[in-house]
Amino acid sequence: IDLGCGPGYTTDMLQYTLSPDTLVGIDNSEQVLKLAKMRFPKLQFVKHNVLSYPFPIQPDLIYCRFLLSHIKDIENAVSQWFSQLNPEGILIIEEFEKVETSYTYINDYIKVNSELIASQGACLRAGKELKDMPFPGTVLENSEHKFQVNDFTVGCWLYPNTVSIWQNSTFIKNRYKTAFLNNISYELKKLIESESREIHTNWFLRKIAVKKQVIYYNFLKFPEGSVTD
Repeated sequence: IDLGCGPGYTTDMLQYTLSPDTLVGIDNSEQVLKLAKMRFPKLQFVKHNVLSYPFPIQPDLIYCRFLLSHIKDIENAVSQWFSQLNPEGILIIEEFEKVETSYTYINDYIKVNSELIASQGACLRAGKELKDMPFPGTVLENSEHKFQVNDFTVGCWLYPNTVSIWQNSTFIKNRYKTAFLNNISYELKKLIESESREIHTNWFLRKIAVKKQVIYYNFLKFPEGSVTD
């Protein structure tokens, strides 16, 4: 299962990488699922709430990226997802942890988004929450990964939110001055227009891989009347 698959890019990545017999992308948004089905007509996508159980299938692997930053109770969600796995199944999670950049306006962008998401009861830096979280199975990986991201890509990632979500958010409008927000948007748009491949930003992700434990019981039958310690 690709959990919170969005427009299907990660689902396609899983298909290309693993070639599983069955792969289902799950998301609760009809709009993004429509895009996913248009882009990847050979893949299977299902409308389903990622916090509604059971899932449409019981998988050997659940993959999710940048999903927990939208969820209030991270630990409970992870526990529930883990419970949906087949025996010896694996849960893989990739979440944003931090950013290092020489651009002040990118730090400002992260601050605005962090406060917006916090106002909804969630945490943008979900990777930090995962770092020391107890997991119910065998932890195969719990590590930080650094990615160097060029200016053009950073602009393409961040700019759209400033002209869509931000402009429709009462929380942001009431908390920040218009000139401050417009400056962030303007500078990010300039990164896109520059098409620069120079690198001034490092993106840090937390990757978690947890395997579901299987407990085997060995039932021994002793002869009648025998004594055991």
